[in-house]
Amino acid sequence: MSKLCGNCGTILSDEAQFCNQCGQKAEDWITCKCCGAHVPAGTKFCTQCGAPVSDGNQQDFGANDLGGGFQNSPPPFWANTPRRWFIGKIIVGVTGIIFALLILAVMFGETGQQVRQGYLTQYDASITVEEAFDNRFRNCEWSTERKNGSDYVIFHGYDPEMLLDWVVTFTVYDDSFEVSRIEVDGTDVTSDIEMYYLLSYIYTGNLDELMSDMFLAAMFLA
Repeated sequence: MSKLCGNCGTILSDEAQFCNQCGQKAEDWITCKCCGAHVPAGTKFCTQCGAPVSDGNQQDFGANDLGGGFQNSPPPFWANTPRRWFIGKIIVGVTGIIFALLILAVMFGETGQQVRQGYLTQYDASITVEEAFDNRFRNCEWSTERKNGSDYVIFHGYDPEMLLDWVVTFTVYDDSFEVSRIEVDGTDVTSDIEMYYLLSYIYTGNLDELMSDMFLAAMFLA
């Protein structure tokens, strides 16, 4: 067993009590035969490979074992840090990420449910938005989006009567929501009156009435 200054790395004689270079108290160190790591005497397990540091797995070291450069390089800070410390840090980090993702999932889930289970009472107060849209469209998909501080619920569906794809965007507020955009077959509907007729069609399913209303709206807007 040899002595080593834990402060500056100087190898000392077996009788030395203090370092002759920096004045710090000398410490007994041993070398793990499994991985070659230098650990304080009395260590039961190697801090680098985890192997037991028993009588059969330790050796004294001298200048030849350490190499010329080690005398000026003290052991790294993690040399005596238990592996369970690093594992604990990893577990805490992963747990935090999972918790944050769960919070986001709950927030967006509540936003989507506010619209899907809500009502557009000006068209029909007896069925939910989701029921009305499921009755009218096929391949229904709902998604949520947060942009510029606002929450949106976006519906995608295929109308088997018109043979066209629809995209309906809802803007969600604290205790209410509204339809803010409708896109039919890639064309944006911008006027309030046209959006009203299209939403009425979703609830009534009367395509002939929609065509008549949209024709009148086009004449009015012209």
